[in-house]
Amino acid sequence: MGELQKIIYNGRVAGVVVAGQAVISDALAEDDERMVKAMCLYALEVAAGREPGPYTEQRALGYARRATEGARP
Repeated sequence: MGELQKIIYNGRVAGVVVAGQAVISDALAEDDERMVKAMCLYALEVAAGREPGPYTEQRALGYARRATEGARP
């Protein structure tokens, strides 16, 4: 098993990333889910060495904001 990365969003654990997979809480509003998915992607990218580490909540939020800009209908 790999290292577990908690994905904290709005002060609570909204998902986890472990062993190359993300598990996301099913109790999220659409916009929140979009952000959490992007934060999980960032954690996966850091773990794979494609994004500079270490993973931090602040870096993940920045990545997610950039990734989701313009994604809202």
